[in-house]
Amino acid sequence: MPSKLSLDLPIIGLSPMAGITDFAFRKLCKEFGANYLASEFISATALFYNPDTEKHLSLARFTNEQKPYVIQLFGNEPEHFIEAVKIVTGQKALPNGERMKKPSGIDINFGCPAKKVIKNKSGCALYEDPKTAREIVKAVLNTTDVAVSFKTRIGYKGISALEFLKNFQDLPYHHITMHARTFEQGHKGKTNNELCKEVFDMVKSKFDRKAIFNGGVKNIETYNKAMIETGADGVLIGQAALGNPWIFKSLKEGKDYKPSIEEIKNTVIKHAKYTLQDKENHGLVEFRKHLLWYFRDFPNAKNMRKELMETNTLKEIEAVLKNAV
Repeated sequence: MPSKLSLDLPIIGLSPMAGITDFAFRKLCKEFGANYLASEFISATALFYNPDTEKHLSLARFTNEQKPYVIQLFGNEPEHFIEAVKIVTGQKALPNGERMKKPSGIDINFGCPAKKVIKNKSGCALYEDPKTAREIVKAVLNTTDVAVSFKTRIGYKGISALEFLKNFQDLPYHHITMHARTFEQGHKGKTNNELCKEVFDMVKSKFDRKAIFNGGVKNIETYNKAMIETGADGVLIGQAALGNPWIFKSLKEGKDYKPSIEEIKNTVIKHAKYTLQDKENHGLVEFRKHLLWYFRDFPNAKNMRKELMETNTLKEIEAVLKNAV
């Protein structure tokens, strides 16, 4: 039986995003008030076949200060999940003898709409194979004593989340996160808060489960609307956190916060330093996308953004920012 995961309410967390929610960004969002962090999503199949590949293992690594922290896995083979869970929870030693630190939970991805993931019959494509989806959940529950949860979408090709989630109602999972848009909508369009409330009412009815809302929350107004209309226990923030870790401060304090230019510059430098601590200089190339997000709304900043995209070191970033607007 999985252990109880204590989550502060309301949950104001960072949604798992491939190539974005790395160690450095999680650390920064935690400092601004996020009280739930998720890894980038990790292939259970990749860990099954290549358990010693640092590329995959690095996505899961964390420090205790980042807890509560869940590792999100995706795939379509129950046996792959079993081995992956053993690895990322430290039950199984790596080939070099190292054991990974146990996270707060394992989150199963039933919601990714990416073409590559769907083609491999993973993510929300498992809506069409509820038997395998159920076997995956059971396999994870039987493999670990950490909390087990899953993130999904409100619908996939005409199949409602209400129908899909009935397959797991008798299983002791801990919580769900619902992106209140369909697979077809992707990350655009209106969220279906009415159906989301039906789903949340159902999953909470039998066990003391938590239900987390995801999709379209970008400020206090949209946060309050989602919480009231769905009865959620909290929200996970995805796209709205890009270049804007202050959103966690806003939601935590109950009022929209607008940072000064100097605050933005200082936060960028801090974020870059965290990236260097985790990935050394090669990480700053990946970090460039964050630079664009931080300064996307700056007036007359075209030249500055161009210069930032050519930086390779912290000193170069600092030099560009020193002369910025």
